[in-house]
Amino acid sequence: MKRTLIVAIGSAVLLSASPSAVQAADPAPASAPAVSPEVAPPPAGKGQVVFFRRSSIMGFPYWTNIRENGVAYGKLSNGVYFIQVLDPGTHEFNTSVLGKDSMKVQVDPGETYYVEGKITMALIGYTVIMAPSDEGTFNMARKGLKLAKPPEAVAAR
Repeated sequence: MKRTLIVAIGSAVLLSASPSAVQAADPAPASAPAVSPEVAPPPAGKGQVVFFRRSSIMGFPYWTNIRENGVAYGKLSNGVYFIQVLDPGTHEFNTSVLGKDSMKVQVDPGETYYVEGKITMALIGYTVIMAPSDEGTFNMARKGLKLAKPPEAVAAR
């Protein structure tokens, strides 16, 4: 009897919702501006790498620094991206948490490269691995990402 009464009251509340309340829940019109601007080309004679990590409930508390030759370029945490402008040539980036990962990228002038950080879980902790990516994948993930300001290049201790 109580269950029937609760269902009946709930149905009455839903049916009495005004159309204006339903319209207020509609998403923004298609003409709304994009979440963030596109990645600008690198400065003349330079290349750049866009590091990003998708937002995930499971990976929320985990992060790592992206480094090269002991210099930290930025903190790759949950749902962020940053852009590192570099001289042309071969660059080897490293991450280190409980496990280590490295990735070499041949940077050419005028080019933009994309690297996605991914969390891998282990029995005791996690590590962040770097995977080659592309502009399309980054653009699909970008709606949920925030631009992180990379720290000033400070030598790692």
